[in-house]
Amino acid sequence: MTCCSQIDQLSWSIQSCNFVSAAKVLPLKSYELIVGMDWLASRSPMQVDWNSKWMLIPYGQGHSVLQGELMSLPVGSVIQVTTMLSDATVARQELVLPEIAALLTEFQSIFAPPTGYPPARHCDHAIPLIPGASPFSVRPYHYSPLLKDEIERQVTEMLHAGLIQPSSSPFSSSVLLVKKKDGTYRFCVDFKQLNAITVKA
Repeated sequence: MTCCSQIDQLSWSIQSCNFVSAAKVLPLKSYELIVGMDWLASRSPMQVDWNSKWMLIPYGQGHSVLQGELMSLPVGSVIQVTTMLSDATVARQELVLPEIAALLTEFQSIFAPPTGYPPARHCDHAIPLIPGASPFSVRPYHYSPLLKDEIERQVTEMLHAGLIQPSSSPFSSSVLLVKKKDGTYRFCVDFKQLNAITVKA
């Protein structure tokens, strides 16, 4: 094909993602647009699954999944669901259909990471204790320097995010770090002592 003209700043979009790039005008009949190596290089590094016809590209402050048509699947099939991630390190990406992406956008505030305490409700949550139960203070476990640094890092993050606050309660429980599949640690609190003196419903 012979190219006779070019658009230096073409604005185009696909699956709610907007781009601006140079484009050559060609007499194409079957395709609206074909991305070239220059566009692919500008979105590197990326992940591509040719069998499932999706690519994971850097977009904005996070990543986005572009899903191609899967002719073998019935209309309306849901493969997997995900949200936009702001973290540059994406351990596991899942595919989003346009219908699911619309729901995620509509209820974005619900899926967003918490940044504080839940709103006030008509009743307050309380933990009923057995009558006469005394406060307890569990000594912390012995942690390796690596785990100790990780605990301090996560506590600092939660304090800054408003998820926890300093406390002078006479009760105390130990903290456990559980390693997840992606190599990171889940922050867990050992409430065995508290459960032992809690009134069972």
